[in-house]
Amino acid sequence: MISIGWTVGGAGVLVALLSLWSLDHSQMAKEAALRDVATLTEANGTLDAHNKELARVVADRAELQQQITEVSRTTQRLNTALDTQSALISRNLEELKRNDKAIADYLRQPVPVALGLRYARPETTDPAAYRAAAAGVQPSAVSTAGAPAVTAQ
Repeated sequence: MISIGWTVGGAGVLVALLSLWSLDHSQMAKEAALRDVATLTEANGTLDAHNKELARVVADRAELQQQITEVSRTTQRLNTALDTQSALISRNLEELKRNDKAIADYLRQPVPVALGLRYARPETTDPAAYRAAAAGVQPSAVSTAGAPAVTAQ
């Protein structure tokens, strides 16, 4: 039989071996946990950087959306103004067409006798008076530029 001393000694060695194995295993688990913590810290920093970048992009997008909305409102106001002006121009053009037609119709009619006699002048109604009036204008009636003529007083 195995003596009790050997059994206790074997059990002590076994306990010591198990303790060393447990210590080595816990040391490896600790190193693995530290590596995991370092990896997670790095990933957390990367996520923070991505979150900041994403927040900046969202803010830029919101600002761009506001600018687009303002451009849309301005465009709508301009379109409204252009529609109003276009309608006004169309009305004015139609009125001008009606007036032109009325004037053309009036000019196609003969001049009323009373109106013609009121503005009649011999220079415009009598060819002989026209020639006589034209004869009174001399081609050299205006003196050329130069020294002023001395007139006697």
